[in-house]
Amino acid sequence: MQGAAKLWGAAAHAVMAAAQEREWPHESHRSLKNAAIKLSAEAEDPSIEHLFLAAEKFHRHFYHDSMEDWERESDRPLVHDFVQRVLALS
Repeated sequence: MQGAAKLWGAAAHAVMAAAQEREWPHESHRSLKNAAIKLSAEAEDPSIEHLFLAAEKFHRHFYHDSMEDWERESDRPLVHDFVQRVLALS
């Protein structure tokens, strides 16, 4: 569960940093999702928006224990990829 929180935290903070640079709202979950969508459009990289969904799964898992073992294993690299892509935009 702590790993899920850390993965979500890394993804959220990467989006926060990029949004703050652009002076976009970044104080709520909704604003982070909107920022990820805008970053995806800005970079012309639809995978950013889709990879954000993987990060959201870890956020949900932390609160609701909603992911299977295989999902955690397969989605973990997706969150790492998301963070790297977003940080490259900063």
